[in-house]
Amino acid sequence: MVKSKEELQALVADKRYWTDKAYNDYVSREFRKAYGREGEMEGGPGLVNVHAYQQVRNGQLVEVTEHQRGAGGSGQDAPSGRKADLPKMQPPVAYPKVRTKDGLGTGDFGANRDEGERKRSHKGVDIVAKPGETVFSPVDGKVEVRKSDPTGRVNNGSWIEPYPDNPEKKGKLKGVGIITEDGHRVRLLYVDPDAVDLKPGQEVRAGQAIGKAQDLSKVYPTGMTNHVHIDVKKDGEFIDPTEKISKW
Repeated sequence: MVKSKEELQALVADKRYWTDKAYNDYVSREFRKAYGREGEMEGGPGLVNVHAYQQVRNGQLVEVTEHQRGAGGSGQDAPSGRKADLPKMQPPVAYPKVRTKDGLGTGDFGANRDEGERKRSHKGVDIVAKPGETVFSPVDGKVEVRKSDPTGRVNNGSWIEPYPDNPEKKGKLKGVGIITEDGHRVRLLYVDPDAVDLKPGQEVRAGQAIGKAQDLSKVYPTGMTNHVHIDVKKDGEFIDPTEKISKW
């Protein structure tokens, strides 16, 4: 029997949808029966509400707020993190590991990054990297023409968030932005592209060296684990890359 929209929404709201692969597969099959090629109904249920819940990511308990996401088989654009929203991605370092809790928090997507009156959440994932370690492009694409300054400003653009309140850090760190053929902007911060003579506008392939990991202790001397920050943006919205990174 084909389940109703309300029943399908209840399935997605279940915590197992995010933590149990077998349950996730079951829910996906039910959506396909109701709205996919296996069913008689056309179109999809669109966005469904997901209640707030807790999830363990890399050994840390993470609070996930109530949100909406595209239902399986809906064919609609969904909020951050949906598989269809992410490009093919390879690890940016030889031994990828997400930054766990240190003196300045964790490296998970959505982690708290409040700074006094400035309330924000982490828009990417931090991958542990040793200073001087070679960093590789996770995607095929073209190097963003604008050069990023993770703790300063971006010249001639603002898709990378500026930090004008940290003038003493301006210019001390670098980053690389890569645009994929389908319009994803993949950004890697705390990477020096000049170390491999990477040029703006240059075509790169996944697995190609794009720079060297920088030493964050010179800017963050408070116990932050050295890492490379990676985030993905599409149509002006950040996308959670955890789905891909968790498989590295």
